[in-house]
Order: sequence, then C-alpha cells, then structure tokens
Amino acid sequence: MTFEELMKNPIPAEMRRDANINEGVDCGTECGDGAVVPEVSPENVPSPTPIEPVPPVVATTPDPDPEAVVGKDPEFDPNLTPDESKRVDDVINTVATPILLNSELDDADIKEFVEGLDIDIAVAEGFLTERTIVRFDKNAKKAQLYEVAVRAVAREKKDPLYRKLETLEKMKRIIEAKLRAKYDSPARRKVKEYIDRAKKSKSTILSKIAHKLSKK
Repeated sequence: MTFEELMKNPIPAEMRRDANINEGVDCGTECGDGAVVPEVSPENVPSPTPIEPVPPVVATTPDPDPEAVVGKDPEFDPNLTPDESKRVDDVINTVATPILLNSELDDADIKEFVEGLDIDIAVAEGFLTERTIVRFDKNAKKAQLYEVAVRAVAREKKDPLYRKLETLEKMKRIIEAKLRAKYDSPARRKVKEYIDRAKKSKSTILSKIAHKLSKK
C-alpha cells in the first residue's frame, strides 16, 4: 500500500468512534487499551431500589401449659377422718341445697319455699344458712346475668384479659378433672349421704326434691 492510499484510510481510533456513533452509543473517554468508557450523567444513573422496612420482632409470651402447672399428683389418702367427714357434710349441706332448689323449683315454688316454714326447717336442720338464703333473691340472679354480659362484651372486644381468663378456666377444668379422678369414690358416697339426709327432712319441699333426685 502506498503512502497516499494509507493517508486516505481513517485511523483505527476514528473507525471505532464512528462505529459507536452509528450504533447510538456515547463513547465518552477512550482508555489506553482502546476500550471506551461511557460518560456518566445524573440522567442515566438508575435510582436506588427502596429498601422495605423490617418489622420489629415482638416477643410474645406463650400461654402456660396447664399440664405443667398442675404438676404430678402427690400421694394421697381418699378416706376421710370423722372430723373431715363432718366438715364435708356441712359444706355440701349449705352449698348443694341452694343449687338443688334453684334447679328443681321455678320462681313461684322458690317464693313459696322462702316465705313459708320450709326454709326455717331447712335452716334448723343445717341444710341452709342465713348467708346462703340470699342466693334465692332475684338480685342475685340479675348479678349472674350481669357477669354473663360482661364476659360476652369482653370476648367481642378481644380483650387480652378475656384470653387470660379463658386460659385460667382451661387450667381449672383440667384440675377439676384430676380431682374427680382422685376423689370420685368418697364424693359419690357423700352425695348419696346428702340425698338420704334430705329425704328425711321435715321440709316437704326439700324431701320431695330429694326423693325425685334419688330416682334419677
């Protein structure tokens, strides 16, 4: 190739720049090895990807395990001493009698019982006390309805205290089941003794209910 032909051809750097221009690429500054570094401007810098905030880790306390709370049953003697037996009878008399009367009598019968001689007889025989008589009052029944309403509202509001109450009641049911299994025999015997005593009561109403209950 002659000197004139060489001068007519473009030099390699111009050939590379012309090619980049034709392809629509911003050539920028040419490096020493011939590579082209594109020029950077604020317009062609991509925006950083936003980082999603990480929610804080909230430590929660799990509900207590009822079985763990109850623990292992200790050794026990289900037999009652004479003093223990007497105290159990007193409790059953004063607690079970109002429950029995409320479940078997309607409002008219309860009014008749409270206003008649039967209640005095029941008190004299130890089946009732002045303290337990108030359970037949209408205000006591309204108070029970009020407690039901309080729980219903708390449940609908998803109150944390209501959940704690449910946990405690679950534990209560588990413990009660364990106690029933442990003391089933003496408890059944005491219930039978109570019904037999009530059947012999001079209170016509109480005796009638006890006879009805013994046939179930």
